[in-house]
Amino acid sequence: MLQELRTIELPIPGPAGGGEKCYGFFFPDYGAGPFHTAKDLEAWFNNRLQLCKKLERVAEGIPAFQVEKLVMAHMDPHCHNIIIDRDGRPWLIDWESAGAFQPYLEKANLLHVRDRGGHPEFQQQLHDAISDEAPTDAQYIALLEEMTFAFTTGAMACRPDLEE
Repeated sequence: MLQELRTIELPIPGPAGGGEKCYGFFFPDYGAGPFHTAKDLEAWFNNRLQLCKKLERVAEGIPAFQVEKLVMAHMDPHCHNIIIDRDGRPWLIDWESAGAFQPYLEKANLLHVRDRGGHPEFQQQLHDAISDEAPTDAQYIALLEEMTFAFTTGAMACRPDLEE
């Protein structure tokens, strides 16, 4: 089911339909965006990466994020958001965080949830069911986990939209 969603490519990043802020673990509580192009989303993640480099939370030589394509992602698949009907078919509910994101972002989100409580075996199975799109996916996923500071405590630091 999650793998099927990833076959849908969308042109505008963020919530389906575009024009709204992104919320979820890889975005601050106040949201980020709206992003009008994949390059806008890429620039936002690279700004967060620069903050982590500046504060020596990641190595200086780590290459910048590149957003090659955007795919449909649910972004909140956990056992409470999957229901099974009488015929044994699974249904995804709670589409609040869904939208167009980098293919690896949903996998990174599943690992984040797995490592922070709540049915880790189930989360791992969902993670394993999603195949990597590109060889760099695993690197981006590991980097996002290292960058947790930039999405939480450091969310207000080094933001171009606040530096005018």
